[in-house]
Amino acid sequence: MAITLHQDPAQTASGRRQTTIDVTGVNVGGTDFSLLGIVSAHMKNSGDTLTSVTWDPAGANEALSEVRRDENDTETVWTAIWQLQSPTAGDNKILRFVFPDSDPTDDGGICAAISLEGVEQATAMSDGATGGFDLGTTLSISVVSESGDLVIDVAADVIDDLTIGAGQTENFTDFLQNSVRGGSSREAGAGSVTMSWTIGTTQEWCMSGVNINAAAAAAGQPTMRRWDNIPHMPTTRPQYGRTG
Repeated sequence: MAITLHQDPAQTASGRRQTTIDVTGVNVGGTDFSLLGIVSAHMKNSGDTLTSVTWDPAGANEALSEVRRDENDTETVWTAIWQLQSPTAGDNKILRFVFPDSDPTDDGGICAAISLEGVEQATAMSDGATGGFDLGTTLSISVVSESGDLVIDVAADVIDDLTIGAGQTENFTDFLQNSVRGGSSREAGAGSVTMSWTIGTTQEWCMSGVNINAAAAAAGQPTMRRWDNIPHMPTTRPQYGRTG
């Protein structure tokens, strides 16, 4: 079963100097569904992360779990991916991101909700989550995957626009002034998938990526052959005898 976005494009929100960022208008549902919380953030302290990510806090109030987090070694930007398998279905709901504090420094975050269908329910993600960082104009990571699966990434840099790599489909790009640029994309699975972005000038950057496992295809109905509805001839030979 192919993995698709239940809601495309992804819903986003951003903020600076605040503890809570709410992504609103999120729709979750469909067949074999899953929910991702994606973050591109400017770093204030090494090890910065989220306190929590919660789906529909006023209703279902279900917690997501962190799958992957990466930061660059100059403590400039960080990225993270959180996930909730089989969330309670709902439309026009909130995905809430809670940060540890709102100290008024030059930090901030771009948050997104990615709602998926066609995801394996027993094990939604492979063990091949990965990330990377560097100083340069090309952002790139390789994610272990397989045919039929879906690779999703998130990228962050400080200043320049992000240009998506070949073969990828954009989930979102956004800019938080004087803080961070962020983006996310997806690409069909293969043995190993390279996710990349480019920026115009040399900048510190960071990326995270995960492989989403596809749900198995439903068992098909037996194929009817075109002669199945034709009445069969008797299986025994009629006995003919002489008369007279």
